[in-house]
Amino acid sequence: MFVPELPDVITEGDTREEALAMAKDAIDSYLEAMRGHGWEIHLTETSRVTANA
Repeated sequence: MFVPELPDVITEGDTREEALAMAKDAIDSYLEAMRGHGWEIHLTETSRVTANA
């Protein structure tokens, strides 16, 4: 899965549900790392991910 708003976040899973759970975890970790470095986070109102079959 690719998260368009966070191009550095890419993950995968064996099922759609697993891929979405992995994407959520990757997003949370990415945002935590950004906060830890003091980097500004620009959030959008969309909740879109792209899955390749």
